[in-house]
Amino acid sequence: MRRRSLWGRRGAAAFAVLIGLVVGLVGASAPAAVASPTSTCQRMTLTEPMGSGLLDGTAQINAELCLPTGGATTVELLSHGGTYKGVGTGSYWDAPTTLRGSHSYMNEALAAGHAVFVYDEPGAGASSHPLSVTLTVDQQVYVLHMLVGWLRHRGFAKIIEVGHSYGSILSTDELAKFNDADALVVTGIAHGPLAAGGFAKILPGGFWPAATDPKFAGTTLDVGYLTTVPGARTGAFYSPSGDPALEQWDETDAKDMLAAPAMAVAIASIEVLAPLNISDQVRVPVLVVLGEQDTIFCSGPLVVCQYGNQTDMVHDNPTLRANEVPYYAAAPSMRVLSVPKAGHDVTLYNTHDVAQQMEAWENAA
Repeated sequence: MRRRSLWGRRGAAAFAVLIGLVVGLVGASAPAAVASPTSTCQRMTLTEPMGSGLLDGTAQINAELCLPTGGATTVELLSHGGTYKGVGTGSYWDAPTTLRGSHSYMNEALAAGHAVFVYDEPGAGASSHPLSVTLTVDQQVYVLHMLVGWLRHRGFAKIIEVGHSYGSILSTDELAKFNDADALVVTGIAHGPLAAGGFAKILPGGFWPAATDPKFAGTTLDVGYLTTVPGARTGAFYSPSGDPALEQWDETDAKDMLAAPAMAVAIASIEVLAPLNISDQVRVPVLVVLGEQDTIFCSGPLVVCQYGNQTDMVHDNPTLRANEVPYYAAAPSMRVLSVPKAGHDVTLYNTHDVAQQMEAWENAA
């Protein structure tokens, strides 16, 4: 059942402005290391409400805003996937350069003249970690809604929500409920019954409590926070054509955690049939990007991802489009791209070409 804010739509917007004013006074920290030589980044901690209910409380959100030289009127609000984080060393959106080239989507967006806002979702990175059973998808969506309001207050004329995997679900839900950003880019998800069937292949033996993982030794996390077991990320998130150096970085630097109860709810939500799926309430232009060798979403019986030849070129995919169009029935326009040879972490393969296609679409949306 959808939560209704006691503030109402206008009240929530006003509250977002109020939060922005408070955070502007007390939430910002010293500038962080720049994401690229031509950008300026500010690391900050934001105190955001996680809903309007008495039990929702607030969360400390670790975040970073990067501006290209000369500033920007368009900002991309990036939401990361499960067992990843968004800010700092190991950020999914700011992966390192290897012998195969740059893998930083942030740098590509900044080079296109867009500002970039990244954050650690509640339950990940350096943001708050409430008890896993109390952290809900609705709360994470509400935090994202507050961040959209904060960015509007900063003067950005165009806000594009970009998600990956679990972050795509949060972005989709946020726009369906609040309709407060201007475009939606979802990467690493597809819809339909058994769409996420690949999880059944990686879940047994693929995850364990984060507190038992050597990377998180000494933490006091409850058993509902999970991470991948050592060595599981390559098979789950990459294709056989993946970059071994990047896969090692993923294992050592990028690996984070997720709250299992919220993840279970999110997975179930994308398997709800249209027109009952909440995605049918998204009323802005939508771009879907999926790797054709996505282990999680392209290995089920009903979602066919491969189309045409298997070169490295990013291309329109009418087969995937036919699957996804019913789930975004209210969107004024929609495009579906697939990336041959790419796995679940689609922006980490052939990053420059994938990002160029995404940025071009975002400019036109």
